Amino acid sequence: MHARTIQVRKRGTITLPVTIREKYHLEEGDPITLVDLGEGVFLSPKRSLLPKLAQEIDRLREEHGVSTVNDCVKPDWWPGSPRNRWLPTWPISASA
Repeated sequence: MHARTIQVRKRGTITLPVTIREKYHLEEGDPITLVDLGEGVFLSPKRSLLPKLAQEIDRLREEHGVSTVNDCVKPDWWPGSPRNRWLPTWPISASA
């Protein structure tokens, strides 16, 4: 962990050192979370989990040989099918 001193400029802008921007892959317009800790502030890059989630979905699809949503959804998976007798059928009555 390295401490750095940066200046607050007009209108409250700050410039992050290029080494920090490169390390955290920050570009102009990227959101950064600011947390007021009472005695100071904490800045953290706000990252979307969507790209990581998409990569994991692709990995699992390849691992299990699934190419489309239709490969995942089979009619016999629905409630009431012989393979899923433990699931209720719809509509569920109030007395059940």
